[in-house]
Amino acid sequence: MSSLLMIALLAFAVSLDGLAVGLSYGLRRIYIPWSSALLIATCSALIFLIAMQFGSLIALALSESLAETIGGWIFIVLGGWIVFQLYRQGGEQEEVPQLKEEDGENAWIGVMKKPSTADIDHSGSIVGIEAVFLGVALSLDAFAAGVGAALLLVPPLPISAGIALTSIICLQLGVWLGRSVRGVRWIERWRFLPGLVLIMMGLWKI
Repeated sequence: MSSLLMIALLAFAVSLDGLAVGLSYGLRRIYIPWSSALLIATCSALIFLIAMQFGSLIALALSESLAETIGGWIFIVLGGWIVFQLYRQGGEQEEVPQLKEEDGENAWIGVMKKPSTADIDHSGSIVGIEAVFLGVALSLDAFAAGVGAALLLVPPLPISAGIALTSIICLQLGVWLGRSVRGVRWIERWRFLPGLVLIMMGLWKI
């Protein structure tokens, strides 16, 4: 698998959750300004880059073949976990709890658990610190992928830039679909794709 193809697939797999979150916001008429989308994407890229640096330190203690095998298994386990979580949820419709600013720390914990709750002040848009927390929440699953990517010797700067770009595209596309298109619930089925892509990439490398 070429480096360019791996970068494209990995960026897609890491960022697709943003499409589902954007869709949820669009259906509820919540707006994500481009400046906030850029902030969210920057958070995602930075966290992934930090994870890759951590993975690079681990790789120093391993042979190249062993590092590649471990990186592949990280992708497989992470992809399997994503698929399992979605399968366990089944077809149940997600309930979006109403968080309030006065909820304090509990509100931010709620955003980490459910990124679709990031509009804490109910302003109808995601701005400021809400965008930062949303960016972090969307990046939590990607941390393990970043470690695995480092073990597989994926170039850190190109993949981080790719994740930033695809994050913006997925978020804004999701919001647009939610606002503009009826009957878009079928997109929820595509949430299995990131997990499947990670599994296939892992199998390719072990």
